[in-house]
Amino acid sequence: MSINLQYKQKSAQEIASKVGEDTINMVNSYGFDKKAYASKVLSAHRTLQQSWMRLACYVIEQIANQEHYDARNEDAVLLARKLVKVDGFGSLPLV
Repeated sequence: MSINLQYKQKSAQEIASKVGEDTINMVNSYGFDKKAYASKVLSAHRTLQQSWMRLACYVIEQIANQEHYDARNEDAVLLARKLVKVDGFGSLPLV
């Protein structure tokens, strides 16, 4: 696995936590360019696109499972709950 130098000597959990934090900070930025982000994902190897989608589905499942939410994330939780009910949601094999 090729890992950026900033992640060397760190556990998988530490890396995931750092990437998660960086992602949250990125989408919290006023200038976040979702088109450029999506373009980068779409330019990745097809297997990596599937892996990215598995991750996205997992996050959506976790959002759907939140018991406590308020007006700030209510729409996200309710949409996630609808999405996970779609037949085959999250059923992406490792290829």
